Amino acid sequence: MNYLNVIAIRIFPLFFPLCILSCSSNDTGSTQDAGSLTDMGSNDAILTDALASDFASTVSDTGQSYEGLGQDCPMGCNLTVCVKAGNNCKTGYCAWDGRFGLDSYCTVPCEKDCPEGYECIDNQLSSGGKYCLKKKPALPTDVGKSCSGSTPSGDFYPTECVSREDGYYCADHKNQDCQSGICALSPDVSGASLNAYCTQECDRMNPNCPTTFANCAPSPNAGHSEWICF
Repeated sequence: MNYLNVIAIRIFPLFFPLCILSCSSNDTGSTQDAGSLTDMGSNDAILTDALASDFASTVSDTGQSYEGLGQDCPMGCNLTVCVKAGNNCKTGYCAWDGRFGLDSYCTVPCEKDCPEGYECIDNQLSSGGKYCLKKKPALPTDVGKSCSGSTPSGDFYPTECVSREDGYYCADHKNQDCQSGICALSPDVSGASLNAYCTQECDRMNPNCPTTFANCAPSPNAGHSEWICF
């Protein structure tokens, strides 16, 4: 055995453990990098799912944006549910909904699903189709409770009132004192005005008014076509 071979044999045991440590360190680093990439992929997937969920909550199952859904629009019809193209709606469609009173508002086409508070209903016009319409509202429990009108002094604006044969009627449809959002004023049997009170919408074909406020009549508010209980 020559001299160089002897040196190599004696030195190799010293370097072999160092090589193992070095190689293992590099492998571990590679594994950590792969793990980091895997985690990043998971985070991207979670973010993508979240964005998809947000997108789904603002877009109908027909791919239409919900922006403007429920906003008031001018519409009238002799059927219970009518939907037509509406230039006043960002959604492109205006619905006449007489199922629970009389109301008209912007809507969107649907196949089955609608956002919370809405349901997919058939259009009764010959044009057909399904549209997102408001679900039946829960009946308020505060009908008859005192409320204040919409003016700073608690009265009503002239456009919210009308004079009828039996007296003066008013209605504020954006009242925060009432569960239904409607604060009304109407005369008693003698024609004297009562204090303003909370009321609710009603169906003129099948009135659901409480006994004390059993008169289902058109709102005196010029900006609303709903019928309400007086």
